Amino acid sequence: MTGGRLVRGSRILRSAPWLPLLGASAVSASLLVVAALAHRTGIASLIALLGLAACGATAAYILDEESAAVLDSTPTSRSRRVLWRLPLAALPAAVALVGLLALDHVDAPSHWLRLVPLAAGSLAIGVGSAAALRTGASGVPGDLAGVLTLASLVFLVTVDPLRHWVTIAPLGDSAGAGRSALIWAAVVVMSAAVTVANSRDPANRSRRNRQVSSDHPKSGNR
Repeated sequence: MTGGRLVRGSRILRSAPWLPLLGASAVSASLLVVAALAHRTGIASLIALLGLAACGATAAYILDEESAAVLDSTPTSRSRRVLWRLPLAALPAAVALVGLLALDHVDAPSHWLRLVPLAAGSLAIGVGSAAALRTGASGVPGDLAGVLTLASLVFLVTVDPLRHWVTIAPLGDSAGAGRSALIWAAVVVMSAAVTVANSRDPANRSRRNRQVSSDHPKSGNR
């Protein structure tokens, strides 16, 4: 039994969209390298934040399945396939962490490691967006989820809508690094909830909807 699960798990991992994952990870790493090389310039933080957002966009690809409609009818449930795919987020996570460590090494006064929670939130938004968009036969939400993740992170960092209370990206002498970590922790929790809610098999969701409908009949049928 366990051997069969491992075989199915290895197939799920092999069927991952490795080309987009590796390509997007390379782009993210390149941006973070450029930021580290240009750490003395004023655009280093912008390039680095774009690199972290790109890591989140990369994570949006880990749930892509070309034949989702067929896979949803196999013995391996969608939730188990999601569990097998989630470790792939370690790839963009490693890129983000190594990039931040490199930046902190060459530019310690900016306190780059304060952006670790932001990086985690970026990855969580990517996975959560992909899970939410992965409905029915739409088994390849990576492109759209990646664009949405990248755009939302760039918007949040650029506009900084909560700047009167907390800084989204607390670099340098910015105050409120603890509050920023709490904000991103909340983002991670909400994204995880979205991922779990959208990881059930379509048949199970339809069955639950029918049960809810039967438990609450229309008033006209009384």
